[in-house]
Amino acid sequence: VDTLVLANTTGGTIRGYARVPANAPVHAQLRADGVPLSELGKFAQLGSPLEGSFSARFDATGTRERPTLVFDATARDVRFSSLSAEQFSLTGGYADERARMQANLLRGGRAILDASLDYPIALTLFSAKPTGDSLRGRIHADSVDLALVEALSTKLKNATGRMAIDLAISGAPTKPHLGGVIGVRDGGVEIPDAGLRIAAMDGLVRVDASRDSLAIDHLRFTTPASNGTAELSGAVVFRDKTNPKLDLRFDAKLLRAVDKRNLARLDVSTGAGGMRLNGTLDEATLSGSLLVDRGTIYIPELVRKELEEITLDDFAMLFDTTDVQNRSLMPAAPSKLVEHLRLSGVSVNLGDEVWLRSKEANVKLGGSLNVTRAREERGAGNAAFEGDLLSDTTKMAPKYRLALSGTLSADRGTYRLDLGPVSREFQVQSGKISFFGTPDFNPAIDVTALYRVKQANRADIPVQARIVGNFYPQPALELTSTDASVAQSDLVSYLATGRPSSEISKDLGVQRAAELVLPTLSAYANSALRDQFSFMDLFQIQSGNLSDQSLAPGANTRDQVKGIFASTRLGGEKQISDRLFLSFSTGLCPAFSTASDDQNSGLKGIGNSIEGKVEYRFPLTGPNRLSLRGGLDPSANSLRCGGANSVRGFVATPPQWGLSLFRSWSF
Repeated sequence: VDTLVLANTTGGTIRGYARVPANAPVHAQLRADGVPLSELGKFAQLGSPLEGSFSARFDATGTRERPTLVFDATARDVRFSSLSAEQFSLTGGYADERARMQANLLRGGRAILDASLDYPIALTLFSAKPTGDSLRGRIHADSVDLALVEALSTKLKNATGRMAIDLAISGAPTKPHLGGVIGVRDGGVEIPDAGLRIAAMDGLVRVDASRDSLAIDHLRFTTPASNGTAELSGAVVFRDKTNPKLDLRFDAKLLRAVDKRNLARLDVSTGAGGMRLNGTLDEATLSGSLLVDRGTIYIPELVRKELEEITLDDFAMLFDTTDVQNRSLMPAAPSKLVEHLRLSGVSVNLGDEVWLRSKEANVKLGGSLNVTRAREERGAGNAAFEGDLLSDTTKMAPKYRLALSGTLSADRGTYRLDLGPVSREFQVQSGKISFFGTPDFNPAIDVTALYRVKQANRADIPVQARIVGNFYPQPALELTSTDASVAQSDLVSYLATGRPSSEISKDLGVQRAAELVLPTLSAYANSALRDQFSFMDLFQIQSGNLSDQSLAPGANTRDQVKGIFASTRLGGEKQISDRLFLSFSTGLCPAFSTASDDQNSGLKGIGNSIEGKVEYRFPLTGPNRLSLRGGLDPSANSLRCGGANSVRGFVATPPQWGLSLFRSWSF
């Protein structure tokens, strides 16, 4: 090659030539001047921008069979994430069957990192073979920026803190030995894939060259978003580089493990013994349990629809989700480790503050899940090959991932059907979320929620919504009612207008408008007040409506307000412990009654209208449940402020105390 010249618009150039005769001295040279480091950063696909410029020179002399090589490169004004340096230099050469390299990182006129390597190898210009001699090397840094580690991984960003390194390399090239110490102080880093920021990282790792082992004295860090802490300790013996022996322990308290807006936000703690990983890479055992202290699993936002477009098919779209095949709640782990991993009773247990949420849904979850292994066959779009890339024995390899199996209970909370100007809030009665041990995040939901359509002159109409199916592509929704007098085809109309479809266009006066607007105002008020009463799991206002009597000629405003509050109730639910639950509700009409209303006036009337239940769930495993429930049901008179006798479908029952034993099975 006579002369090769490359140049860019900023003045950077690369030029070179090569003369390599078969039986005469060779001479080759390559020079780079003023080349922007940003171009190299794009080529290497680094996670953060790389700034600065570099110059380099490479010379080859001697003969083809016994060459002499010299290499010298310098980068100036280097900036990468939080790492900055005045100069980074790399020098090296080859002669007498040994290749030598020296690297230095300078800041403030002194070296903050230096590394050297002396490698035995027999080189010609077109071949290389080992010599059997030993190698020598060292990496030393008193206080280098942790951002240096960020450059080695595209999964880390915005690293901060300092790292001290003192490592020596020795032994044969085929079986090198590493010894020394690594320390980290005030470290911090972002992990975008998990949406996490780790801070206050402090650690000390000792590497024993004679035993080919690594001992983690401690590696502590925090997650500021949750005020959580974690610590990793243990040892790794890597005498067999392809199958190291592991003895690791991980402890956490309120650690933010996942924080992704479209997936989940979870704070976890480990049990008293922590999580332990023991054995070799080909035969390891994972033991211990995780407690999700608090968290949220998100349902994608639901599609808004206009009132006139409501059909049963529209309802089936309410829990439509995006493609979740590539999402997982479990952390990534090496496929080879997971493939042979033995899981010794590893479980994920939910605490008292774990919810399934979207803009419309607010469902409390409970129970526990088992951690299992899942095999994910790789298709043509994400194929990876195992084995020697230069051989003909490559094969398509399955990928192994950690997964979840089991069933969570979802038996309290609310779901708000938001259709533009009309909104209805359902109260969750029972349900479950089932995980099937698959690597994707695609559980099946089966939740039943109840909405009572208020009626002025008859008992309320209960409408049940059962949301059932996998998150992906979408669950279905089934509407039913226990009131046999209500036609199935009228359920949507009752939800939207409080009337059957045959009466929607009739008598669109003040009463019909109240039936349409008041439940909507109640739904939005519930959302606003729920934030104010955060100590309650559920806070709900069940709005009333205007009766025909309150709209009769001569009726005043007080009569109309009382007509609304005659069927309005205020309620709440609270999980007192992991097995004890409390719920209550009370009517508001006694506050608008007079002394002449007898037992339904003032505080006495409010006391008479209280409905309460206490439930204790016995500790059974799996979705099966045994619970003991006791409660108080108010009299029919207090439910309607003394007007129950004039309402069709009400029986004048007295207050009743009850005690029930419930057993449920899931198949």
